[in-house]
Parts: sequence; structure tokens; C-alpha cells
Amino acid sequence: MRPSSLTPSERKALVVLGDFLLLWLALGLSYLIWALKGGNPFSWKFVLERKAWMVLPPLWFALAAAGGLYDYRNLISLRNTLRGAVACGVVVSLGYAGFYFFFSPHLSLPRGVVVYHSILSISLVGGWRYLLLLLHDNPCSQKVHPHRKRRGPEGCYFLPLQLPLF
Repeated sequence: MRPSSLTPSERKALVVLGDFLLLWLALGLSYLIWALKGGNPFSWKFVLERKAWMVLPPLWFALAAAGGLYDYRNLISLRNTLRGAVACGVVVSLGYAGFYFFFSPHLSLPRGVVVYHSILSISLVGGWRYLLLLLHDNPCSQKVHPHRKRRGPEGCYFLPLQLPLF
């Protein structure tokens, strides 16, 4: 079943589920990087000893939901998706940096796992959303933009049109 045959609520549920799974995958990969950089074996014991970091995916997910990343207009726009994903990663990282600076003994908490998770989350969620937009009907293929008398780039999934650099 192609995402284009789904209703908006079904598409939203698919995006939410995909994001949620990818956020947990990002945490698992962050743990793996952490273990490899620290010379530790990557195992369930390693993960369970550091279970406090399991707050990152739900926190990121809650920030994304509160920031409107699951609104329909953001589901169909790669630019809005990437902005929201970057904003979530920055807020989580800055929040942790503030916590680390004000509430922890000097150098007692690792910083890398938050950075790894933020970078991986932005990459995985952005890639997932881009893939969904590729599978979805292309709004740019409409002959006439619904609110104007000409074609427009809003809602297009073509990457160069979505990034502010182009």
C-alpha cells in the first residue's frame, strides 16, 4: 500500500510510528557508538547500566509533537520537517547542556550520547520523511497550485527546492 492511498490520519499514524521507532534506533546506535568509543562491549548490560538515557526518545518525540511536527502541513513539507527535527535536536542538546552545567559535578555526565542521538535522530527522521514524500503523490506535479494560478514549490519534496540554501 502506497502512502498516497492513505487518508491523512493514517499517514500521520504511519509517520508517528516511524518517527518513534527511528528515535529508539537512534538511541541504540548512540549507545553503540558510546560503547565502541569507550572500549566497552556493547551488550544489554551496557545499555541497562545507562538506562537513564532512555528518556531521550520520548523527550524528543514530545518536543516534536508540541512543536507541530505532526501537523499535516509539516508532514508534506521536507523544509518544515527538517526545521522541526533540527529544533528538537537543538532543544534537547541545549537542555542537557544546561542540566550538565548547573546540576552535575564537574565532568561526571557523558555528553556524547546526547549529541549522537540528536545527529542520528535528525538524520533518520529527515531521511524517513523524505522517503515518505518520495512515495507520496508529488504535490508539484499538479498543473495548477490550488491557491494560485501557477505551479508553486510549496509542499514539493524535491530536495533542492526545500533547502534554504538553494
